[in-house]
Amino acid sequence: MIAKYSKKFAYAPYLNEDIGWEKTIPDNATEEEMIQAQLELNRIATEVHKRLNPHLFAAENGEAKFDIPYGPIERIPIASRMKKENEKEIKIGTTPEDILSSPDLKTLITYKFIIKGKPDLQKAYDKRMKDFDKPQKKNGKIVMP
Repeated sequence: MIAKYSKKFAYAPYLNEDIGWEKTIPDNATEEEMIQAQLELNRIATEVHKRLNPHLFAAENGEAKFDIPYGPIERIPIASRMKKENEKEIKIGTTPEDILSSPDLKTLITYKFIIKGKPDLQKAYDKRMKDFDKPQKKNGKIVMP
């Protein structure tokens, strides 16, 4: 009987390495012997990965240096932009309230593609866009936003 084991290791974002091994075990092997064979193959695959990619592991304790997410990743905003000094950070959400609170036309335009097919978002987008179409007064002069 042949015990097979393979494991996918992430070594960079969107880059994986498959390492697999086979081991011959007796046909009359007990369940415990089969489990031990799988554990041994797992250990070998992990050790090969560590030796092939030493740059991913810290020398002092063998733990991974980099956090490569294997599980669910926390939700992040659809878009955001870097804030400059003395500028508030602008985050873009996906609710009508987020659209209606867009501070400027440039931010509002970022919603253009995510509102397609969503009537409540489209309505908020159109309403906020009309606000930017109206002339405003700044320092006694009429200006367009």
